[in-house]
Amino acid sequence: DGIMSIPSYAHNAAMYAPDFQFIDPGDEGRFQALSQDVMQPAGLHRAAWGIHLGCVYEDTQPFQWWHSEQFLALSPALKAHFASPGYQRALRARRDHSHFYLDQQALATHFHPLDRQE
Repeated sequence: DGIMSIPSYAHNAAMYAPDFQFIDPGDEGRFQALSQDVMQPAGLHRAAWGIHLGCVYEDTQPFQWWHSEQFLALSPALKAHFASPGYQRALRARRDHSHFYLDQQALATHFHPLDRQE
């Protein structure tokens, strides 16, 4: 048993994490790579706008958010799924082979935050 969410946007998934995890270990690994490569260095605000404006790349391709089930594990069985060696191994494999990049220059040309004084 658990609580399920299907985040409409990457920033939604980021706000649910780390309590919620994607049921698919590949999706969790991909999301963790996105978080490490873009969200943590740039901040959630800039990362969210970067994704929305097409300034984030996965390898060499423009990144598009995907919809997948994210769960808050409540039952021992679901907690065991997330802790299982197979899940953790698949998560790490996807995370380690996923690479994201925020094109800061492109973001600067499209993004004009309200708090910026000129």
